[in-house]
Amino acid sequence: MDPDPQPAPVQPAEGVTDAERYLAKLCKRSFLSLWSYPGVFRDQGRVDGKGDGKEVCDLLVVFDNHIIIFSDKDCQFQDGVGLKVAWARWFKKAVLASAKQVWGAERWIRGFPTRLFLDRKCTKPFPIELPKPDETIFHRVVVAHDASRACKAVLGGSGSLMLDNGLVGDAHLTSMPFMIGRLHESRGYVHVFDDTTLHIVMSTLDTVSDFTAYLLKKEKFLTGGMHVHVAGESPFVFVSQKGGKLHRSQVFRIFQQAATKAGLPRQKRHYHCAKHTGAFSMLKSGASVAEVQKYFGWKSLATVGRYTAVTDETACKAARKMFATEAA
Repeated sequence: MDPDPQPAPVQPAEGVTDAERYLAKLCKRSFLSLWSYPGVFRDQGRVDGKGDGKEVCDLLVVFDNHIIIFSDKDCQFQDGVGLKVAWARWFKKAVLASAKQVWGAERWIRGFPTRLFLDRKCTKPFPIELPKPDETIFHRVVVAHDASRACKAVLGGSGSLMLDNGLVGDAHLTSMPFMIGRLHESRGYVHVFDDTTLHIVMSTLDTVSDFTAYLLKKEKFLTGGMHVHVAGESPFVFVSQKGGKLHRSQVFRIFQQAATKAGLPRQKRHYHCAKHTGAFSMLKSGASVAEVQKYFGWKSLATVGRYTAVTDETACKAARKMFATEAA
């Protein structure tokens, strides 16, 4: 007999439903593979070691002091009914129901961190020690399927759900379809991803630390008190109708339209003028020539020199600064 038998490797569940298997497969093929546990259960409701446990969440990711709770609902966005009716029904089933599971999972993990298991019979304890509740940073993630298909059919573009943090709770049910805000006024912020946005995020980021940093910054941005309305999770600030990168001809046309509307002379209706304005503003604000050169990627200092013309205002400021230094 081996005097020092090696413990059997931990085998996380593969998921029961199609949605759970989708998440498990996604994580296995991404940077989350080493930190993720699909199909986590709690022993609540079991009597004398008999019966099945209850599902905590569809996927749990534990990294450092971060815990990411995933809930995944694959609910069909109904065709053949009014758009607002279909949206309200889908939102209740796919988003709100998942959010309730996520909030419940967080509550259980905070209260009973040692009563988590990897199987429905609760015979395989969660294999790692969780961070202390007061040191844990929780991230709540809902993955809701099929709205992307409907959004693309109705609005075109990539199908990404739009973000509007002015929407709170039940206001989603009567708002413009495909718009997501805060799911509850006081409960923890929930990130809602659809098929399109989850693919964008997972293919853009490289590590689990990138992902947790992204979730933290996004939550802080959307709960910071400023009204935010954006077209979705695209990695580009300005996107094409298909949700991708704008071609330079599209940028030129958009800028030309805005410049014409603003009354700029014809020779100023080119987006390079915005670059010129930026360079001059940086110099005027005190940036050095070398800093401006590096920021805009110019090879020659002579290029920057075109923006160093001294105005009456900058000359007066320089003089006042000189006299103040001498007086001191």
